[in-house]
Amino acid sequence: MASHLNAFPIDVSQIDVAIYDISPQPTTPAWNRLDQLEDDVTSSTGGIGVRYHDGDSWKIVACGVTDPPSQVTDSDSQLTLTESTTWDPDTDGDPDVIAEALETGLKDFLATHRGYWSEKYNRVFQYAPYSSEGSYNMHLGYKISVEYANEFQLFLDPTFKFLSQKSLKDWIDQVGIETVQEQFTGERFIMFSSRTSYVTLESIYEDRTVMDDTVYGSTIYELNTESPAPQADDVEETDPLCGVTYSNNPKEYTVSPALLYGTPGSNDVLNESAIITPSQRRDEIRALARDVSFIQVGGQQFGLGDTELAGDIERFQYPALEFGGGHVFDPQSLGDLPDKWEWENEMQRLLSEHGPVSRVRGERHIAFAHPDSYPEVPEETYRDIQEHLQQYAKITAPGPVGPIEYTDRRIWNDWVAQQGDQIDGLLAALAEESDDRYYSLVNDVDGEPVQHFTPSALDEHRDSSLFNVAMGLAAKMGVRPFVLADPLHTDIVIGFDVNGFEQTSIGAVTLDGESGDVITQTTSGFSAGQSTAAPEFETKSALRSQITEAVQEKGTISSVVIHRGGVLKNSEESAIRELIPELVEEGTLPEDVRWGVVEVNADTPHRIFDQAYDLQAPTGSYTTIGGRTGIVVNGGYPYVWQGTPRATSCTLAAANCDWDITALTQDVFRLSFLNWGSPGSVNMRPPISTDLATELAKMFEKCNEIQYLPF
Repeated sequence: MASHLNAFPIDVSQIDVAIYDISPQPTTPAWNRLDQLEDDVTSSTGGIGVRYHDGDSWKIVACGVTDPPSQVTDSDSQLTLTESTTWDPDTDGDPDVIAEALETGLKDFLATHRGYWSEKYNRVFQYAPYSSEGSYNMHLGYKISVEYANEFQLFLDPTFKFLSQKSLKDWIDQVGIETVQEQFTGERFIMFSSRTSYVTLESIYEDRTVMDDTVYGSTIYELNTESPAPQADDVEETDPLCGVTYSNNPKEYTVSPALLYGTPGSNDVLNESAIITPSQRRDEIRALARDVSFIQVGGQQFGLGDTELAGDIERFQYPALEFGGGHVFDPQSLGDLPDKWEWENEMQRLLSEHGPVSRVRGERHIAFAHPDSYPEVPEETYRDIQEHLQQYAKITAPGPVGPIEYTDRRIWNDWVAQQGDQIDGLLAALAEESDDRYYSLVNDVDGEPVQHFTPSALDEHRDSSLFNVAMGLAAKMGVRPFVLADPLHTDIVIGFDVNGFEQTSIGAVTLDGESGDVITQTTSGFSAGQSTAAPEFETKSALRSQITEAVQEKGTISSVVIHRGGVLKNSEESAIRELIPELVEEGTLPEDVRWGVVEVNADTPHRIFDQAYDLQAPTGSYTTIGGRTGIVVNGGYPYVWQGTPRATSCTLAAANCDWDITALTQDVFRLSFLNWGSPGSVNMRPPISTDLATELAKMFEKCNEIQYLPF
């Protein structure tokens, strides 16, 4: 076959299930409690417990059981059997529940029989190293997903994880506790115990060992119970206790250093070594599929095919774009799949000749801040960017307010106090990429547009880099280089995400369905605490503001599509289902308004292989999985220099009507072209709907106010 997916068929005609009511119902947020109840049902029935919400209440479904107990009891809840039946995926039951049971069954098999450990987000990794790089071992793993489209399909996608070759115990034996305390306290480790997790080292107790049973959380458990982790074999009674904390939990737990292995964080050298060719990726996928001939769920076995699914793979054409003066550019005029330089040269020609579709009026006063180690004359850099602003963005910048060296904080603060309110934008040269430094500068200029770059970025392809820096600043100041020439399949698109570093916030941006241009954005964060799920009140407030402002701008709105970055949470769906009728009742939206929520996720296990392009799927390749999910390659051949192009999944997670998933997926692809901060790049980001929402959410944790779109 010329093209295929990284998916294999699972033969599920019927599955035995037992459905349990929960009393009392878990309180919000219910996730940890539901995790425990799933485990209770699994251990009590011999099946696989999966949570299920029927619209009114939570239930636990035991999958793969024919003789379930009438009750399951734990310390806080009573689970009562209400139905024992057989589900046919085509006619009854919930395919999502069955899919989750199949995923769990596969992960259990790999952990029990093939030497893997499991992590969140359906990832598994081999204990045995795949290879090594420097002082780290590289462990092969897989992203796993089971999805339903007339049949169940197993998607497998190889991934890699780097861990230190030495445990913390090895380091203690080599250099001593005192040195290890100094070097590793505060560092992140993976902890191999009964359940693998990530922790931060807080302390090492020289006067206590793992045999101290008075210490809560001691790994005396590992000495008396068979653990799935082979690292448990290295625990000895004389090991000192290490104090560790979990993410978002200040309580300290104790563990043997033999179970702690360091993680490298972001490392370009390691990341480079983890890139495998498309043929290597395909071979690893096939190897695992052929090793797993069936998936066990409770007492039932479901056969797994060993031949990839061909799918119905087609290709979207690049969208027509409108520039200044109403000029419409048809990308097909460049031929099929133009390369990066053909695309960038054409963008520069069109902007130089026709100008941007939306300009800013009057002169722009732009400051230029740089470190004391800046390698070239600052005025020369500014002059080059100034020329690009005039030529391509049609912005007149009479001269820099500055340039000013920001390394000396006193001098910088004095300058900001005297001249900071006179600028329309700030160019910031950073010695190295640093989000914290960037966010600090944004706060210094009270949220005015800041465009940062590193001097090293100008070393190669200088004209291209200057073009993108200039257009990035121009876009932040309100210039729109181009918009879509043809409308989307909805009146407005709202990008929505919950993101952050230690504290999360809601970011939202609303796009006009006529052109993809931005109508409005959140300028300050709605806090979500430390959760990736937005609370109902905050979700309603953020979306109400976006829809209201869009109606004021456009007039009547008859359709709304929300692009949720990642997974739509229950609290968010509840908020949307309450908000839309309220807006209808208030007269903001019409009674027949159509709405839907699309989960847009670039970190998925979906891949498309195309033999015509050496297994690299060309940009625009897409297919659908059932009627709810589409996958599309936003940036594929010829813009991926190595590795295998990723596919973005687009899943209709909630709606009040039927939507064409192909049309919704095409809208995601087309919005990926509106990368106004880098119009010369055709190696696509996510669509600007979720891309901008995600960046806004991250910035709200660090920035007091944001007065621009973070391209």
